[in-house]
Amino acid sequence: PNVAVYREGAENHDWSSMECFVQIHDRQRFDPYRQEFSSEQEGLEDPSGDPTDAREQLLRHAALQMGHQFRLFTFAVGIFNSRARFYRFDTSSVLVSESFDYHEDPKTLALFFLRYSVMTPAERGFDPTVTLASAGEKKLYQSHIQDYLKRTREQNLRQYPDIENIGNEDFPVSKV
Repeated sequence: PNVAVYREGAENHDWSSMECFVQIHDRQRFDPYRQEFSSEQEGLEDPSGDPTDAREQLLRHAALQMGHQFRLFTFAVGIFNSRARFYRFDTSSVLVSESFDYHEDPKTLALFFLRYSVMTPAERGFDPTVTLASAGEKKLYQSHIQDYLKRTREQNLRQYPDIENIGNEDFPVSKV
């Protein structure tokens, strides 16, 4: 699988082909979730400044990945100095694992990537109801786009920005 590693300041990723991302920070204080909490009222999120920024980055990257792909959920890994944790995002929430010291317990991190590598696309979060359109379906779709463009030009109607790029022959067309 295509795994992208995110380091501070590296914002240019191909979100359309990435399957899993790893967020790396060199300091433990960037872990956006508490190591321990004494009550459920306290919550799992760490409210201090550095973790809040890291949490926003993590959520933004999950949203970008899911926004560029037909996904029901996605996985990510956070590494903060010698500690790591796993995340599973869907459109409404994130599940967060306990953190663990991957220097002391490298097997947990290795097993995650091993198991992830043998999952089916649906198990990795890809929507199984979305498939590539057949040649005939793609041709029909492109003819509808061309009809729309012709009609909007003739009637001087507002066009969506860059809509002419949608009918590009090289552009993959999906069927939902």
